[in-house]
Amino acid sequence: MTLLWWWILALIPLPWLIWRLPAFRQLAKTSGPLLYLPDWPAHTSPAHGSKPVRPGIRWWLFWTLLICALSRPVLPSDPIRLEAPARSLMLAVDLSPSMGEQDMILNRRRASRLEVVRRVLDHFLSQREGDRVGLIVFGRQAYLHAPLTFDIQTVRTLLSEARLGMAGDRTAIGDAIGLGIKKLRDLPASQRVLILLTDGANTAGQVPPEEAARRAAGYGIRIHTVGIGEPDRRGRSADPDTLRQIAEQTSGLFFNAGSTPELELAYETLNRIEPIKVQAQSLRPVRELFMWPLILAWVVLLTPSVIGRRRHG
Repeated sequence: MTLLWWWILALIPLPWLIWRLPAFRQLAKTSGPLLYLPDWPAHTSPAHGSKPVRPGIRWWLFWTLLICALSRPVLPSDPIRLEAPARSLMLAVDLSPSMGEQDMILNRRRASRLEVVRRVLDHFLSQREGDRVGLIVFGRQAYLHAPLTFDIQTVRTLLSEARLGMAGDRTAIGDAIGLGIKKLRDLPASQRVLILLTDGANTAGQVPPEEAARRAAGYGIRIHTVGIGEPDRRGRSADPDTLRQIAEQTSGLFFNAGSTPELELAYETLNRIEPIKVQAQSLRPVRELFMWPLILAWVVLLTPSVIGRRRHG
C-alpha cells in the first residue's frame, strides 16, 4: 500500500497542538467545553472549575482515520504495457478525370486506375492498424479528405467514397505536397511520411512540385511517390522525372506502376520500409482505498450515539 498524499499525515497532531494553545485553554475556561460530540463523555474536573475538554480516544481515532483517508491510500496493481504509435502516414491520391482511364486489370477484367488504387490502398491500410493515417485528395486543388487519425476504418471508408473530379479536372501535385507539409511538419521527425500517387504531370496549383519538395525536405518530411498507369490515348502519363526528383530530394522512394501487380508491389514495399513502430510505455493502475478508513471513521463517530439510543430506548 502507498500513500499518495503522505504529507497530510502531518495534520494528525493538529487538534492536540490547538488544545495546547494558551488562548484555547483560556477560552475553554470562560466559555465551557468547545467540543460537542453526541454521547461522548466530557472530561472535566468536578466543581472546582472547568478545564479544557480533552478529546477522548474515540475522537482521536476518528480524526486519525479521517486524515488517513485524505492521504489517498492506494494499492498498486501489476504494470500494464502500452504501445503508442510512432508513425504517421499521410496519403495523397490523384482524383483527376484521367484516373478513370480503364487501362488496368483487376480480377481478370479491365478496371479504372482509381478502382485499382482503391483496392490496393484498402489492403495497405488494413495492415496499418496502430498507425495514424490521413488522406489528401487532389486535382485542380488539394483537400484534406481525412485528418490524421487512428481510426483506419474511417479512412478506408472515405477512400472508397472518393470520386473522380471531386477535386477538379487538373493535377496540382505541388499543392498536395504543400498541404501534406502543413499536416505533418509539427509531428516528431520519425512520423513525417507522405505517400503521393498520381497518373499525370503537374498542371495546376500555386506551388511547383520541386519547390514543395524542397520545403518538405527542410521539415524532414519523407515523400514516397507512385506514378500509375501507362500513357493514355493522348500520350499523357505521369511525370516520372519529377516524381523521382521529389522522392530523391526528400529521401523517399519512387515507384513507376504501369500495372496492378506493380502497384501492389509498390505498396508492399512501402509497408516493409515504413514499419509500424511503437513506443512502449508502462502504466501502473492503482486501486483507491480511501473509502475504508473513511467508513471506519464514521463508524467510530456514530457508534456511541447508536448504542446510547438503544440503551435509552
